[in-house]
Amino acid sequence: MTSQRAARTALLAVGYVALGGGAALAHGSPARGYELSIYGATPPGFWLGIATALVTAAVAGLSPGVTRSRRLAATGLVVLSGVSLAGVPLLREYYFYGSGDSLSHLGWARELAGGSLSPYQLLYPGVHELTVVLGSVTGVTFRLTMLWVVLLFATLFVLFVSLSVRLLSGRDEGLLVGAFLGLLFVPINVIAMHMLPHTSSQAVMYAPFVLFLLFVYLEQDGWRPARNPTTAVGVLLALASLSVTLVHPQQAANLLLVFATVAGIQLLARVLFPESTAASQRPVYVQTIIFALAFVVWAPRFQRVGGNTSSIAYNLVYGSGGGSEVVTQKSTSLTAVGGSVPELFVKLFLPDVVLSLLAATAIALAFLGRSTAADAARTQFARYLGVAFVPLTGLFLLMFLGGPGDMYFRYQGLLMVPVTILGGVALVRWLGTDGLGDQFPVPARVLMACLLLALVPLGVPALFGSPYVYQSNSQVTELDYEGYSHAFDVRAEGVEFTGIRGGPQRYVDAVYGTEQARNRLEFPGYEDAVAGPTFERGLGYEFNRDRYFTVGDGGYRREVVLFEGLRYNATGFAKLETDPGVNRVSSNGGLELYYLYGDGQADGESGTAAVACPGLDERSDRHRGDEAPTAGGCV
Repeated sequence: MTSQRAARTALLAVGYVALGGGAALAHGSPARGYELSIYGATPPGFWLGIATALVTAAVAGLSPGVTRSRRLAATGLVVLSGVSLAGVPLLREYYFYGSGDSLSHLGWARELAGGSLSPYQLLYPGVHELTVVLGSVTGVTFRLTMLWVVLLFATLFVLFVSLSVRLLSGRDEGLLVGAFLGLLFVPINVIAMHMLPHTSSQAVMYAPFVLFLLFVYLEQDGWRPARNPTTAVGVLLALASLSVTLVHPQQAANLLLVFATVAGIQLLARVLFPESTAASQRPVYVQTIIFALAFVVWAPRFQRVGGNTSSIAYNLVYGSGGGSEVVTQKSTSLTAVGGSVPELFVKLFLPDVVLSLLAATAIALAFLGRSTAADAARTQFARYLGVAFVPLTGLFLLMFLGGPGDMYFRYQGLLMVPVTILGGVALVRWLGTDGLGDQFPVPARVLMACLLLALVPLGVPALFGSPYVYQSNSQVTELDYEGYSHAFDVRAEGVEFTGIRGGPQRYVDAVYGTEQARNRLEFPGYEDAVAGPTFERGLGYEFNRDRYFTVGDGGYRREVVLFEGLRYNATGFAKLETDPGVNRVSSNGGLELYYLYGDGQADGESGTAAVACPGLDERSDRHRGDEAPTAGGCV
């Protein structure tokens, strides 16, 4: 036994060293520009370190007779691996990560810090306020602090999935199995759930913490309504339910359904089955009421809540919108770039399917199997979650039929939280929860380790957007951000901006503040995008007035390399240098700013004064242009 313990200790030491070395390699190879794939650009040594850490943790932690301390060490190794995976943008020193909604969230955080926006004016100020507080305390820039906040929520997810599986299974192996399943981050589907600043995603990452507190609160023995009306866990649970409402009310409403389901089952059990386990557990009526009051007081104040509800009702009545239209649109685009919906489904959701089947097994065992007196409470928890799937799945179907865009994938993300926990419970039962303990056959443990390790390469490649899942990397480079900021500073008054896809709106939000940009600034060309056919013809004289056009190196690589010119092809990019109605104003090596002459006006006759700009920056590898006129000064 001593030699086995020494071997396990040595294995775990190798795992920790490999993980630390891999993280050091990733940190020592910071991003130098836009990277089309975060996976391909990260040093192979990092992925080798992660793989080594997980293999050693599985071997040392799942072998028969392992001590609790070594199993805890193996669990810690897996948790740190999950944190490292979620923190790759920080390890690689990305300037910012999240080129869409995340930039708008950054703008809100800056407004909150500056005092021009109150938290009461935001529907979901939780992530932004946490960013401001941490940034103010540490002195770190808000753009980096916001990425650290994302990592904090990801860490909570891995930790409390692990603890929840341990609690519901009643076995120490649940810690390690739960940690393995947590690092898969199956709620992140890179369609509507992301590992970047995105408040709905952070709320889902927070959900295991809320559910774990609920389980602990229910499990507490010896409660007496008259003598012990509150507990420390109860207070913490109430605070957690309040805080998740501030992180994102939509996901808070989904969790509220779980609370209401538990409370409803308890009420029925006390009336119809007073001797049942549900009737004897601590009631959650007060907790549910507190949660409901918090939601009702906060969310309906915002017009967006009522507008979304009305939109869903309209789509359901008139048969418009919904997921079928989105699937049709996506399948057309996927086919154009050489992919397909079935292929993408396998890449994104195969781990979800496996865990869903395992979760179904856990629910079936909870309702149909027999449990010991000691295991009755944990079995009841599985029943609660099994029944809660009914309203949660109903909401998912409702959103699929009538919800706007791909909103239903947010509900799918939340559904994957209890699926992950119950899937872990089912796996641990394979390890011998029926009293067999460590006598459970070694081949079954080997099968368990192999299954967990096999799920990792299926789940991790879908954690970030990349060509593997036909998406672009959401990296924001310093050159892009600073280029936009400077272009906005020197722009000529009244000349509109335009760009590819969404135009400059997200950078306008980040630079000026989102509320300011959307409601007060009236930025010209805030979300104007050039149509694909127009771009291919050439942008000179295509508009009735002069405009600025911005494009970064990342935009070129996304459109031409990844999307193979689906909307904006190489011909259009080449014409930016040859079209007589287009002049390049500046380039900082990442972002390029062009001036588009409007409708037959050129050579300074466009109605906006043009001046010569000597000494343009020549750091761009892709474009070389002559001196170009600009309005409002040289960039």
